[in-house]
Amino acid sequence: MRRREFITLLGGAAVLPLGAARAVATTPSRAAAAPPFVTSTHVGTYDFLRDPTINFQLNRWVSLGGDPLLREIQAMLPRLGTLEGCRDEFSAASDRMLATGNQYEAAILARGADFFLVASDPRKRHLRERFLTIVRAAPSGNTAAPPSSVMNSRRRI
Repeated sequence: MRRREFITLLGGAAVLPLGAARAVATTPSRAAAAPPFVTSTHVGTYDFLRDPTINFQLNRWVSLGGDPLLREIQAMLPRLGTLEGCRDEFSAASDRMLATGNQYEAAILARGADFFLVASDPRKRHLRERFLTIVRAAPSGNTAAPPSSVMNSRRRI
């Protein structure tokens, strides 16, 4: 098989899931060797809300947070019908997660609340700072010092 035929075949295979019906969520199974924050092996999207834009964002955050965020979002669903509800619920859920020591989930939820705020909203700065504080405090596993300069198109910046 020639390279072009192979790439065309792969491209067609990648498009097939787009035409398939959306997956209906069932109880996800637990992954045996998954990291502690990824506990679900669910494939596809959850149909949380009718609004496709908000539904997409909810699925995005569940994909990052796994089962703990899935349970939290499912509990919040009755109050997530509007953007104001999303802002308030995600902010409150971030506070709850932070109070219980779940920093990873608190960061995702703070970012979620921040996402639903317009730039002029005074709560945006507080939520963004909370997100950045949690992320910066998290252990990265990288002990190397950040580079003082980066090579960019034949010169250092």
